[in-house]
This record gives sequence, C-alpha cells and structure tokens, in this order.
Amino acid sequence: MNSEGFCPNSQDPKALGRVLVLGAGAVGLSFAGKISEVCEVYVVCRERHSAAIKKRGLFMEGVWGERRVTGMAVFSSFAELSAAIAAKEAGYKQCGSCDTGGTCGNAERFGFDYIFITSKSSDTWDICREYSSLFAGAVLVSLQNGIGNEEILQSYAAEINAVAQNPADRLHAGGNVSLHAPCAVFGATITTNFRSPADGCVMVMSESEPLKIGVYPSNLTADAGSLRRLSEIVSLIRQSGIKVESAESIRSAIWEKSLLNIAVNPLTALFQTRVGSVSDENLRAVIAGIIAETFEVIAAEGVEIRWKSAGEYLDYLFTYLVPSFSAVYTSMCQDLAYGRHSEIDSINGAVVRLGGIHGIKTPYNESICRLIRFIDGKNDAKKKESR
Repeated sequence: MNSEGFCPNSQDPKALGRVLVLGAGAVGLSFAGKISEVCEVYVVCRERHSAAIKKRGLFMEGVWGERRVTGMAVFSSFAELSAAIAAKEAGYKQCGSCDTGGTCGNAERFGFDYIFITSKSSDTWDICREYSSLFAGAVLVSLQNGIGNEEILQSYAAEINAVAQNPADRLHAGGNVSLHAPCAVFGATITTNFRSPADGCVMVMSESEPLKIGVYPSNLTADAGSLRRLSEIVSLIRQSGIKVESAESIRSAIWEKSLLNIAVNPLTALFQTRVGSVSDENLRAVIAGIIAETFEVIAAEGVEIRWKSAGEYLDYLFTYLVPSFSAVYTSMCQDLAYGRHSEIDSINGAVVRLGGIHGIKTPYNESICRLIRFIDGKNDAKKKESR
C-alpha cells in the first residue's frame, strides 16, 4: 500500500484525514487524485483503471492541473481492500507515530474519516451492502447524480449507529475519528465536465460551479459534531485546490443540480447527441414539459431552490448551462452508447416516483423513463446473449 496509517497526535502533513473513494470512475478518480495532495487517499475502481494506476500512476489533465498522481492506494475490489487493511492492522503493535507511547487509542485500529461514494446511482445499494463494514465512525458522502442516494446511506448509517450504542459490538474506527463518533451522512454536488479517455487517465474539461457539500438534509438540523466534521472536509477540499462551498441546505443543492440532469441527460441519450442539440425548438418544448412537472414535485416536497418558477430556470438553462456544456456528451448518453445501464430511475424516475406520492401527474417524465428503459432492456439482453 502507498499510504501509512497516521495518528492525530503526529505531525504528518497528511494527518488531515483518511479518505476512501468508492465506485470511482472519471469523477471519483479526478476527485481522489486532487485531494491526495493533502490527505491519505484509498480508491476502489474498475480493475482496468486500478491496474494502470498501480503500474504508472494516475494521469490528470485539464482545469484541475496536469500531473501524475502516485500517492494513492488503489484497489479493484472489496476483497483486495480488506486484505490490505488486515495486513495494515496486523502490522500495528503500538501507534509509533507520536510520542504518547501508544496510549493515544489509535494503536491496532484502522478506519476512514470520510467515505465518498462516486458510483452510478444504480450501484448505491450494492456498494453499501458490500462495504458497510467499513462505515463505522465515518462520514458517508454521496457525490453522485440523482435523487435518493443520501436516503440509502442514511438507512445504513442508522443501522450502524444503533449497533454502536453497545460498546461490546462497536466496529473498529480509526484515523482521527473516535469510536464514539456516529456515522454521519453528507450530500455533495459537482457541476463539472469529467472524462476518462484511457485507463488510468482523467480529464477535467470545465468547472461551472464550486463543489457543494453539506450535512444531509440540511446544516440547520445538524448536530455540532457533524458541523465540525463538515468544516474539516470543506477545509481539506479547499486546500487541495478544488473550489468548494458549504451548502446550508444540501438537499436543495442536489435538486438544483439534478434539474440539469433531468432536463438534458435523457434527451441527449435517446438521440446520442451533444448537450448543445437540446437548444432545438422541438426539444425545448419537451424540456419545458419535463421541468414544469419537476417544479411541481419540488414544491410538493417542500424543497426551496433558487429559481422561483420553471420559466425562470429554463431561462438559466438555455442562457448559461446549455452553452457552457454544448460540446459535452452526458454521462447517460455515454452509458447507453457503451451498453451500460442508465441512471434514469434516480433522475427522471425520481420525479415520477415522488409525483405519484403527492398525486402529481408527470407524463413527460414518465414517457422519458419508458423510452430510456426500453434501451436499457435491449442493452441488458445483448449482454446476456454475449455471455
């Protein structure tokens, strides 16, 4: 492994935190590569990326700088990560990185301060089931597209915190997190154009807004411990050079970011075209219907966002966002092109699901979902035939 365990009493420059990034594709690898400059980073990604990074490092290009990152511990599976952790714990006799003589309480323990889930939203449940044994004492952060990921993380955090109430059953925690620290859930959004042109290579093409992060659903209802940990991770991300803001209501920020995905992603996927194509008057009319339904659902959910009406958002979308991303192929467009399953259920599908709960009709979003699911089904069938 590339990184050493640390003690909060040491003066190790990387003692700012221990971060695990799960489900790392272009977004997760770019984020991990950038923050590895200021903290201890572990990454789980596809085997092809893992093999390339272990061999020659992660190559980064674009607005986040050009560099070769070699300071991350990279894995391709839970089994591989678990074996490395077990080897690390077996090597601990006493802390050894401070002058307390091993009485600081971190001897023979290993854990993560922050765990970022950066996978497709369709994989959130599977990642939680597989990696939940590592969640105790950590802050779980969803840095993903879609609506509903944070609620999945909250269900796991609640289960882990209930177990942790019994000292005899507590799971090991480490880094600078106390065994008594609850597992907390944060949400995060990033409106940036990421690409992975080759194995072990990422490009950050543009950055439209700062990364936003906050205690889910809102800082206003958060306890003091969660707010302290939020301040720490914001400081860490800022030190890495990534533009970042603490969002008072991250639930609102997630809906604001999701509006772009809801409006643009499925249409670019259906027609296999760049974002700029949605400026066509025919597609504008469809997007207007999609967004009108979404605003009704947002209002019914009691979420406040910065645009007061669907019309106001559509002006912003076609005046600023679409021109900013005009040459981009969306992630959903690329997913369908490469035969991967889409995230439609957590994007437009979330609008349909919540609309049903509130008695709101969502025919535009429902139609879009059915069209994308048809293609998903064809892609799934092709995969089965090729096995």
